[in-house]
Amino acid sequence: MTPTQALQAATADVTEFRLAPAHEKFSWLYDNALAKSHGEPGLTAGILLPAWAKLARHHPPAMQRVVAARDQLAAQAAEGGYKGQAVLLILHRVNVSLQDAASTRDAFARFAARDPVLAETAVFNMLPAFIALQDYEAAARYLQSSSVTPYYERMIDSMKRPAHLPGIAGSGIAQRGLQRHTDMQLARIALVLVKTGRQDEAEQLVQHFQARLGPEVSTHHMAEALKGIVPPIDEP
Repeated sequence: MTPTQALQAATADVTEFRLAPAHEKFSWLYDNALAKSHGEPGLTAGILLPAWAKLARHHPPAMQRVVAARDQLAAQAAEGGYKGQAVLLILHRVNVSLQDAASTRDAFARFAARDPVLAETAVFNMLPAFIALQDYEAAARYLQSSSVTPYYERMIDSMKRPAHLPGIAGSGIAQRGLQRHTDMQLARIALVLVKTGRQDEAEQLVQHFQARLGPEVSTHHMAEALKGIVPPIDEP
C-alpha cells in the first residue's frame, strides 16, 4: 500500500467511524511516510494533518498526537518568513478541524510580531478565526487599506485573464468559485472594519471592488458585511 492509498484508507475509516484503525494509519503516515514522500501527490502535511484532526475530535489518542503536531507548526510559524506564512495556513486548516480558533489567532499574533510586513497580507486568510472568536479589535489592528487594495487588485487581474487550463480548471465553474472566494475574503475584511467603527473605510473598500469586479460578478457577501452580517462559514 502506497502512502497515498494509506491516506485514502484512513479517510474511509473515519467516514465509517472505524476510529482506532484510522488513527493507526494516520500515525504511521505522520511518523514514517510524510518525511519520505518527497512531494508525492496526495500526501502533504496540509492534507494529512487536517484530516487527522477531524478524527481527533472523536478519538482522544489522536487528539494528543494532533495537538503536538499542531504545536510544532505554531513554533515553525513563529519564525516568520514565507515558510512561516505557509506553515501558518496549514495550522489554520488543522485548527478548523479541531474547532480551535484561539490557537490560530495566537499563532498568528506570534507570526505578526516576528514578521509584521508579511502579516499585513497573511491576516486575510486568518480572519475566519478572529471572526469565530468575535475578536474584531485584534483583527483590525492588522488591516491596512494600503495592503488590502493592491493585494486584491492583483487577484482580480489574475482572475480576469483568460483561462487556458483543461477541463474544470478552465471552466466557468472554476471562475465562479474564484469570484465567490474573492467576495468572501473582502466581505470578512469589510465586516471587521464595520465591527470596529471603520464604516466609512469599509464602504469605500466595498464600493471600489464592486466597481472593479463589475456587475456580472456577485458581491453579495460584501454588501451583507456592510450591514454587520457575518459571511457563511465554508470550513467543515
